[in-house]
Amino acid sequence: MSVLFKCFLKDFLHVRSVLCNSCLKRRNHLFRNTISWKNTLEFSEYLVRSIVHHDDGLLVLNKPYGVSFSRSSGSNNSTPDPEESVFKKQNEIKTKISRSAYATSGIVSDSLNLVDCLPYLKEQFGYKKLYIARVPEKYVSGVAILTTSPELVDHINQGRAHAPTGKDKYLAVVVGVPRYTSGKIKLGFKLEEHPKKGKRVMLLQKWSNNAYKRGEIRIGTFHHQIISSGYNDLASLVQINVDLRKYHAYRVFCADYLHSPVLGDN
Repeated sequence: MSVLFKCFLKDFLHVRSVLCNSCLKRRNHLFRNTISWKNTLEFSEYLVRSIVHHDDGLLVLNKPYGVSFSRSSGSNNSTPDPEESVFKKQNEIKTKISRSAYATSGIVSDSLNLVDCLPYLKEQFGYKKLYIARVPEKYVSGVAILTTSPELVDHINQGRAHAPTGKDKYLAVVVGVPRYTSGKIKLGFKLEEHPKKGKRVMLLQKWSNNAYKRGEIRIGTFHHQIISSGYNDLASLVQINVDLRKYHAYRVFCADYLHSPVLGDN
């Protein structure tokens, strides 16, 4: 074996070792520790302990970061009786649900969702049905609202639509200090097809009325202000009010307009 080949082999093994260590570090990333529940049963028990209101057909709880609405969708749209499609073979709620029914597979953060927890919540609180009226998207923590009837879902949606501000409020920890300390602006959002990355959300400051009428552009009005900045301006706490609930609007706003992406966002 030549000296040149030995040197090459040594360098190759070193690079491979570095890459493997890098993979291990990614797998042990701090954000993975935000979700400590091993299965849906443990997560359901946590949700019962996180109830903030339970009365008059309303069940309000704190949804943690990293948990989606369902396995197939991380949206926050309300739906009548969302568990029907998931639990076609599930017994009636009076039947005791075994622990094995709550086992998850794959990555925990991709498996846990609110829809899978509905049977347990119904059993604990004695409800025949539960409807999800409002839930934050997967990578947002916040209040989720469940009801015992579709009429209450409609009532909540109508109330939110006619609220004085009509806007959702977010508190986001962002990287660095945003380029604007406060302000109000109307921005457009458009989905564009990328040849390699698929559909991407594009932020627009100018758009045509025809594109808006065709439904190609979604418009959102943003109010924001910096609440505080951290040590050496490494991070800031920003309050954002926005009336657009699609296209990850507040995250795109922070990254593309404020030039300060949400901490941990990719």
